Amino acid sequence: MSAHPEHSAFDSGGSFFTKAAWFSLIVPFLVPVVWFCTLAATSRMDLPAMVSFFILLSSLALGGVSLFGVRRHGRKRIVWKAVIGIIASVVLGYFAAVFWSMSYSWHG
Repeated sequence: MSAHPEHSAFDSGGSFFTKAAWFSLIVPFLVPVVWFCTLAATSRMDLPAMVSFFILLSSLALGGVSLFGVRRHGRKRIVWKAVIGIIASVVLGYFAAVFWSMSYSWHG
């Protein structure tokens, strides 16, 4: 065991900022599953996009919040997860917002 537990390779407890960075990284890759499950469960075309958009918005917000913990918890633990999560959330959130707005003009 390391003399400095805050510098260990795996932090089982983790800080809020580290967990927020992980949330920001993982959620954008799970949102398509949520999209298709919501689409299968309902006949509304706007609901999957709306649910996915707000989940991605929370991922974006927590990714931004996690960057405030970089000074205390280190760049290695937070930055790469938060940046990838923020970029993925913005890209997928854009597509969800476009689909959500287009679903109101759907006449099929």
